[in-house]
Amino acid sequence: LDVTRSRGDDTKLMYEKLPQLMGQIELKGYIEGAGISFAAIGDATSDRAPLQVGQFEADNRLDQVLERIWIEDGGGGTGRESYELAAYFYSRTSCVRLAEGIGKKGYFFFVGDEGFYPDVDKAQIKRVIGDDVGADLPAETAFRKLQEKFHCFLIYPQKPMAERRANIDAEIRDRVRRA
Repeated sequence: LDVTRSRGDDTKLMYEKLPQLMGQIELKGYIEGAGISFAAIGDATSDRAPLQVGQFEADNRLDQVLERIWIEDGGGGTGRESYELAAYFYSRTSCVRLAEGIGKKGYFFFVGDEGFYPDVDKAQIKRVIGDDVGADLPAETAFRKLQEKFHCFLIYPQKPMAERRANIDAEIRDRVRRA
């Protein structure tokens, strides 16, 4: 979930509803033995916490994960967020049934309202994730590798442009005041 300011208050609303998600999956019998990992995505060029990731869980430990996630309300005002960094991180997971030899892909949902950067910056990979890579990685490669393990979807909550501009303007005002 994109947790930057451009999302406005809908990020907080979604986080309030997420604890009910696992209960609904179990109650409706959608997926047997589901495991969910929640993540908060920001902007690695400007945010202090551009990628916060919880382990795959299937019980009330998901609530603990959500309690630890910080909705930074940042973002760089560039019209891009670090979705490609999240794609890189999750493309490396071995916690899906595909890895267990069952041959089933998981499901991955991005909830965001911005574009992504064209490359996964090697310095950001090192700083945020800790991996040493020799060069920047094209975002296309990160997303393709993610799609090898997950059926991927982008949920794009649409807002009127006036509301998006007001959110971005408010973010810029807050940053100027803090500076």
